[in-house]
Amino acid sequence: MRLLLFVLVVLALGKVGKVGMQYYIRERSIEDTLIAAYREHAIAACALHATEQGAAAYRAGGDGGSVTVELTVGRPELNVRLWQTSHEAWSARYSDPFLIVSVPGPTGVQRCEYDIHNAEVRDWRRMPERARGGSGTRGRTAAG
Repeated sequence: MRLLLFVLVVLALGKVGKVGMQYYIRERSIEDTLIAAYREHAIAACALHATEQGAAAYRAGGDGGSVTVELTVGRPELNVRLWQTSHEAWSARYSDPFLIVSVPGPTGVQRCEYDIHNAEVRDWRRMPERARGGSGTRGRTAAG
C-alpha cells in the first residue's frame, strides 16, 4: 500500500512539474517575442523624448550597445482596484504590456516606458548615477 501511495505522489509531482515548465516556457517565449517585435520601435520613440545626450545614448545603444529592454504588464502606480473593471484605467493598470527601455548615459541611466498597446512613450526619466544598481527584474540586453 505504501509503495502505491509513493508511486502516486511521484506521478502527481511529475505532472505538476510538467505543467509548470510548460507555463514557464510559454510565458518566456511570449516575452521574447514581444521584446523582439517592439524593441526597435521603443528605442526610437524613447530617443525622441530624451534629452540630446539621452537621444545619443539610445541611438548608440540601439546599434548593439548596452540598452536593456524588459517587459512589464500593467502599471502598479495607477490607483485602480481589481474589481473596478469598468474604470477607464483598468486595462492600463492590469493588462496592457509596457517595455521599459534603459540605457546608461554620462549623467545616469536614461529610463523610458513604452506603451505597446497605444504605441507611445508613457514615462521618461533620468535616474542619477547612484540609482544604477540592479533592479532585480528580468531584462534583455542588446545581445539578448
